[in-house]
Amino acid sequence: MIIKTTYGKPIYDFLNKNKIINLNLIGFLENVPDAEVYVDNEVNPTGVVARKDYFSSLYTENDDFLNEVLDTLYKEDGFYGFRAVHRPIAEKIRSKFTVNWESLNALYYYPEKKVDLSRIKSQVRPIDIKDAEIINHYYTYKDEISLDKIKDDIENRPSSAIYVDGDVASWVLIHNDNSMGIMYTKEEYRGRDYAEQVTLDLTNKILESGHVPFLTIVDGNNMSPGLAKKCGFIHEGVYTDWFGIISGTPKVFIDWYDECDKKFQEATKTLREELPAITEDTHCLYILNGNESGSIEVPEGFKTEVAETMEKKHIWCATLAEGLDINVDKKSEFLEKLMEIVSNENYEFKLILGTINGKPVSTAAFLRLYDDLCGIYMVSTTEKAHKDEIIGVTLTEGLKKVKEYDMYLCFLNSVESEFELYNKVGFIPCDISKEEKQ
Repeated sequence: MIIKTTYGKPIYDFLNKNKIINLNLIGFLENVPDAEVYVDNEVNPTGVVARKDYFSSLYTENDDFLNEVLDTLYKEDGFYGFRAVHRPIAEKIRSKFTVNWESLNALYYYPEKKVDLSRIKSQVRPIDIKDAEIINHYYTYKDEISLDKIKDDIENRPSSAIYVDGDVASWVLIHNDNSMGIMYTKEEYRGRDYAEQVTLDLTNKILESGHVPFLTIVDGNNMSPGLAKKCGFIHEGVYTDWFGIISGTPKVFIDWYDECDKKFQEATKTLREELPAITEDTHCLYILNGNESGSIEVPEGFKTEVAETMEKKHIWCATLAEGLDINVDKKSEFLEKLMEIVSNENYEFKLILGTINGKPVSTAAFLRLYDDLCGIYMVSTTEKAHKDEIIGVTLTEGLKKVKEYDMYLCFLNSVESEFELYNKVGFIPCDISKEEKQ
């Protein structure tokens, strides 16, 4: 049973049994009093969830509690984020949902009770709130709300910075989960040990407040672990992951899907009779770019390319015409209209051409809707004997090509009889068809 409650001693005592693992969650509960808090037992909890807006933090070793939480709190169609979740728990959550992003992190903490302040050679002081915009400018994860978060960090928690002639040169802050972060030294001030000095200064401030200094480092960051270890932080195999999941079919997917179709219908209105119709029994499938499957075997000699030159576009159009078996009497007019459509810069088509030993055999067109979102249309192959395999590998390899254009989410129209093929590629059916929606 999930009980909504408030943060107090029973929860702290439970989390403190595995304190290092739960440093982020304890800090979040301390600093975000309006977070929703859930447990299974208010006196002796075996699991805790803290949720605020998009993000949730949680800890439990009780699989029954975890499953009930996931089935109850995240059952509505939508997007949900998880912050600093102990990796074994994170892996269980990710196995049950579609993951749309993730940041895998190692946790480092400071095991000592004191800091050798003699290592701090420069004057270190708190960050001035007027410099929040500068810090946000250099922030790796800058977005539309990061400036407000940085201001909150500066105003409500300790920070450390070195100023040179009034210019903020190096800095480090504390997030609202008590982790140290946003550490940065401007390039012109590097090589002076400023990063080490601000880190040690803030570590000392955290110790004086009675907390454990800690930070998380993203996997693949090869510089920060060295600085952390130099400052006395240790990593004992604890990993805390940030990630996002998709539950069900968010309504916005259907809206985007419809917008893609409308744009495609508008772009191809002169070829309505020749192109396959999008009917009421057509379903929406989606794929997060990067989730394409490697389960489809690539035929020997098969390659894909983006048809960008006029010559390649003509070849792409001719291949589609052959794949659609366009009547000879209509072929010339079809190719003329099609070439005009795919060359229209207003529609931003990315044309994928598949070849076997240099011979064109397949097509797919990615129609950009927004910067990172597109619909996939005009998928065809001239090789009827191996149609499914060639279509599947054309999409799989094509998705890798358009990833270079920052495509993140792609939609596809399909009838149910083709689901098995597209599932092999990595596409996920939305839980609604055009007929159901109407």
